[in-house]
Amino acid sequence: MFTFIHAQIISKDGFNFQNKVLSWVKLHYPKAVCFDFDNWSGGDIVQYATQLLKEESNAIILIEKCTEEPTHGIATWVEKILKQHQSIKILILGDDKFLNILANKYPSQIWLVSDYVAWQATLKKLWNQK
Repeated sequence: MFTFIHAQIISKDGFNFQNKVLSWVKLHYPKAVCFDFDNWSGGDIVQYATQLLKEESNAIILIEKCTEEPTHGIATWVEKILKQHQSIKILILGDDKFLNILANKYPSQIWLVSDYVAWQATLKKLWNQK
């Protein structure tokens, strides 16, 4: 089984109930456990995402930076996850100083992707799907 977590960095009014990322993952990996949250989510939501990762070694997190909102909260969470679970892979879509620092620090666990096509291709590669 696979676990996919989509963490978005959005503006306060940027929430959208239709998540095209999760829709794509569910279409191509119907058995995957999918979850999403954003930088405005409460601690209990983030804790649930952390719990999902403890239960699955084949997990991928996509961090999507959609706005110029600060990312240090999500970056701190990501670093904690990476230290605890060396098998988790992270895709970063969008440019951010803190996230780029993490990518340099954990090059075997973090991939910088340029667009939707790139994250989809990387996800397929990491999950050994074509």
